[in-house]
Amino acid sequence: MEPPRTQNDSLTPSQRQAVAARGNVLVMAGAGTGKTKTLVARCLDCLDRERASLDELLIVTFTEAAAAEMRQRLRRELEKKSAAAPADDHWPCQLALFDIAHIGTLHSFCLRLVREHFHELGLDPQLAILDEGEARQLANETLDEQFQAHYAGEDEFSLAVQNLIQIHGGGRDEKIRALILRLHNYSQTCPDAAGWLANQIEKFSATEPADWQRWLLAAIKDWRDEWLPVLGTPISRSASSSPGDEQADREIGVPADNEKAAELAGILQCLKNNFTRELAAEVLEQILSADGNWPAKRKTILRKPLEDLFDEAEFLASLCVVKNGTDPLAEDWTWVRGQMESLLRLAQEFAETFAQRKRNDGVVDFHDLEQFALKLLWDFPADKPAAVAEVWRNKLRFVFVDEYQDINAAQDKII
Repeated sequence: MEPPRTQNDSLTPSQRQAVAARGNVLVMAGAGTGKTKTLVARCLDCLDRERASLDELLIVTFTEAAAAEMRQRLRRELEKKSAAAPADDHWPCQLALFDIAHIGTLHSFCLRLVREHFHELGLDPQLAILDEGEARQLANETLDEQFQAHYAGEDEFSLAVQNLIQIHGGGRDEKIRALILRLHNYSQTCPDAAGWLANQIEKFSATEPADWQRWLLAAIKDWRDEWLPVLGTPISRSASSSPGDEQADREIGVPADNEKAAELAGILQCLKNNFTRELAAEVLEQILSADGNWPAKRKTILRKPLEDLFDEAEFLASLCVVKNGTDPLAEDWTWVRGQMESLLRLAQEFAETFAQRKRNDGVVDFHDLEQFALKLLWDFPADKPAAVAEVWRNKLRFVFVDEYQDINAAQDKII
């Protein structure tokens, strides 16, 4: 009688490599290439070669259906292993542990953590999970109450909210409500949702656009690095640049006999690394001035390959050049920051009110499961794993995550 065939017998060489690799391993493969089969085989390999126990594995799938399929396949392979080696009690032990194995969605793992530590979180031990429709309805009810309170309010913040609705909603609040929900949903995908919102409010309460200033200079540097090779001038590449980038840029460059390109390259080379905004403004103005001085009867042929450069320089100059004491970047910042701060404070207020309402009702949504799990696992003030995380680190030897490309920042932090 032949022994039962195992999954490893049908693996391709690249799949075997993925199965046998150790350490932190990322496997990239397209649809229908046997990712689930390979993941199961890798789990079995860890149980076999490392003699790991099934309860030392955390296997995270993206959907409940994928978790069910994973459990079914893994159990079937464990049964084959047990039948093939009746003298080895390791495999019957794994089958005995199967019902308590950590195989499921990340939300199911988070729910387990939350229920085990409900007292630390101040939650109802019999908490219920809202589906997406129920969570949306409760969120809308919370928004209704929030906006009604601000319509009736006469304090400074309520007046700012009313002004925001007039300016950006044309007197209607639908757009503002939608933005609040988008901000809330995004913040909930961050490792520290409340901290992210507080940080954004702090940034927009500043009188100077520090981030905008930095981003503008970074954009001008990237623009310079993009155009110098096109103009026929090599640039000093950073260590992160890929080999061949410069050659690829040259292949799409302007003709070598374009004297205007050489002139512009000379101007751009004045922007050494760590240049100031003042120097950038001067260089941009020189480039725009160069657009007004062309050899007779050659403007059309010389300018055609450079028209994008001039258009981009004009846009960057509109943000960078200070004229008659007027800073366009600071003007934009002054105009937008008060309204952005009001919007962010509305989102912060909504998050707190929504959270309290769910707590009072003894319910949580899927975002809550992630955020509560993070509160248990990570000590944010100390920026280190919490005691609960250390317990789980000692329990688990291997963590497997299916469809990792769909993991958000909060989920990544949990893992």
